Amino acid sequence: MQIEQCFISLNNMKFYSYHGVMPEEREMGGWFTVSVKMKLNNCEAVESDSIYDAADYSEVYETIAKEMKDPSDLIEHVAGRIAEAIFDDFSLVDSVTVTVQKDNPPIVGAVMDGASVTITANRE
Repeated sequence: MQIEQCFISLNNMKFYSYHGVMPEEREMGGWFTVSVKMKLNNCEAVESDSIYDAADYSEVYETIAKEMKDPSDLIEHVAGRIAEAIFDDFSLVDSVTVTVQKDNPPIVGAVMDGASVTITANRE
């Protein structure tokens, strides 16, 4: 069998964080939803069945959780930090798509699940 591409996704992770431009967002915090999709530079784990040939998604989760604890004004900045941290911590990752959603954003009169930003970054 020839594996052409290998991806790992972590979907709809929930974090209570303190990101936002307005002072009350930084003081009170709010819920955020984060999803990542990582393209790996090899798929050896498909054959080996070894965690040493994979990007351990429990460790990826911990990397994301750490970044979510560090407040930023903008969710764009949070998404960029998450992508950078994944590249720093996981050499198997060639590219990553990160979506950060602010659940129930403070927009007067708006009824929505959230406002989000999605970035895709490649390892340089």
